[in-house]
Amino acid sequence: MTLASTSLPDDLLWRTLNPLRVDVRAVIGTSAFGMLAILVAGVFPAWLGTSRTPSGAIQDVTRSATPGRQSRRATTTLLVAEVAFAVTLSVVAGLQLRSFVNLLYEDRGLDADKLVTFSVTMPPAQFADGPSRYAAAQQIRAAATQVPGVESATLSFGVPPRAGNLYFFDVISDVPQAAPVHAVMNGYNVEADFFSVYGIRLLQGRAFREDDPVGSVVISQSLARALWPNASAIGHSFTFGKQRREVIGVAADIRNPDSDPRRDQPELYERLINSTDRAPALSSGSVWLTVRCADGCPRTDAIRAAVKASTPMATVPAAKRVKDEYASAIARPETGAVVAIAFAVIGLLAVGGGLFAVLTRIVQQRQREFGIRLALGATPYDVRRLVHRFGAGVAAAGLGAGVLLAWLVSRVVAAVQYGVQLTDPLTWLGVVLVIGMTVIAAAWRPARRAMTLDPVRLLRED
Repeated sequence: MTLASTSLPDDLLWRTLNPLRVDVRAVIGTSAFGMLAILVAGVFPAWLGTSRTPSGAIQDVTRSATPGRQSRRATTTLLVAEVAFAVTLSVVAGLQLRSFVNLLYEDRGLDADKLVTFSVTMPPAQFADGPSRYAAAQQIRAAATQVPGVESATLSFGVPPRAGNLYFFDVISDVPQAAPVHAVMNGYNVEADFFSVYGIRLLQGRAFREDDPVGSVVISQSLARALWPNASAIGHSFTFGKQRREVIGVAADIRNPDSDPRRDQPELYERLINSTDRAPALSSGSVWLTVRCADGCPRTDAIRAAVKASTPMATVPAAKRVKDEYASAIARPETGAVVAIAFAVIGLLAVGGGLFAVLTRIVQQRQREFGIRLALGATPYDVRRLVHRFGAGVAAAGLGAGVLLAWLVSRVVAAVQYGVQLTDPLTWLGVVLVIGMTVIAAAWRPARRAMTLDPVRLLRED
């Protein structure tokens, strides 16, 4: 319960005394599959028992008999299947864990620490046109910067990681006879200090100035590379949606916080105001206020109170920390990693327990054989090597089958992995080490018991 409440995303939790959202259909489905698994697990041993002849059964219980070939083959097959499934689960868990770590430490292209955003709404009845809305927004910004602990503030239409407008256009560069580039872009309308407040690096050119003409834009690096792969984008222009834009700056790409790299769209930054209509982006009456805190970040309600005091008619919902937004966005990949690791641990416990039980049974059934080997000159270490050889053979066969199964399964879960592939050497090294340690731990006690057998006592038994 504690593990679930600390790792599962909020939309999977109840705000009641029950920490998990119980889905009746899921309970019924898992119960049905559990009962089916129990029945399937019992069918094979029942068939194996009924397929044996009375003479074969009598021979297997005689003192000189070792386990029958059919029994050994069935046991080995089941163990190899267990190891293969454990390898598959461990590989998936390793890839999910590596993917989550990559997401956690991915360079987002901005500095999300100490950033707090407020969505401010100015009712059209009180703020009828763009200039009045922009004047009110400037007043709100000034009030926020006066709060102790606020280092800087900026206004924008749209903020990362939610983005603003989403543009679907064929972009045509100014390169003669260049083919159109189909781009899906995240559009922001920003002030000049937006990049410094968010810590977005300007790789080329500059930010906006008051005297920039209409149509001046800053674009992200990925869009610049797509339009001008072998040249600087500064000074070039492009057309999209029948509008001409001139590039004055190139900014670093902003990485999407979730695990789907296909959602990392290039960014297009336009001015929040221009010389013709002082605030075309504020036509809806909404604007985002972003503040960067100093070392001692003030309480967000203090900033809201200052904003409301400066502009009582504005609506200011609860604040959101940008860092929390990114953390919330990777909650699902975190849950996937936790669940995959849990299943991998269960698989490894099944392998360890099954191999321990089988080896213990083998040592018990073959103790007379081991006694004869010891009497004929074999050392206890030779006997231990026989037990370990069986465990190593099962592990090797299981690893081989697990590689194929993991390759098939990894193609299904590839869509939720980020920055990691099935051939990741660190993941495979970890899987091999874990499987090897599990086999060694499971075989240690049975092998130890085989080493301590007394051949004289065994040969004297009737």
